[in-house]
Amino acid sequence: MANNLITHNGVEMAEGWPERIQEAQHQSSFKINGRMFNRIPYGEEGDDWGADKLPCHDCGIIKGQLHVPGCDVERCPRCGGQAISCQCSYEESDESSVTKARATVGRYFESQFEKLEQETFELLKTVWNHERKWGDHLSNEDARAFLLNNFGDLSKMNLQVQQLWSKLSSEERRSLLCHVFPD
Repeated sequence: MANNLITHNGVEMAEGWPERIQEAQHQSSFKINGRMFNRIPYGEEGDDWGADKLPCHDCGIIKGQLHVPGCDVERCPRCGGQAISCQCSYEESDESSVTKARATVGRYFESQFEKLEQETFELLKTVWNHERKWGDHLSNEDARAFLLNNFGDLSKMNLQVQQLWSKLSSEERRSLLCHVFPD
């Protein structure tokens, strides 16, 4: 089902979005870590998002308005980071758009990690199966020893796996290998 598009603030957006912009103007503060903080209007962020010339590229508000909760441009009034992904503890009585957006961001990164984890497991198995063809008598202990010493160079087949592997400590690498190649 396609959304009907309209133009508001010079931006094409989904029908009903101007009402969300209007609703956002009524939430002037956030309770973060037990304290109230005034929200930062568009154009008053530390970064120059071009508010003098253009509406917000993500939520379509104009300079001086408050972002629609969940907008990726909105800054956290406590730490200055991105409101949807900073580490501050937003406290709201009911689940707000910011809380929902933060949960969505968390689920996205979790799914990306799970995908990378699966790719790592598969590459470890592929590399070991290639090495194992030289001797069927090799055990999972042999696999762990071989991969612990050689996987860093062999992981170059997948840049993300290589980056993950390089960030793991020796102990973390051993644990991962014991998971993939158990006794």
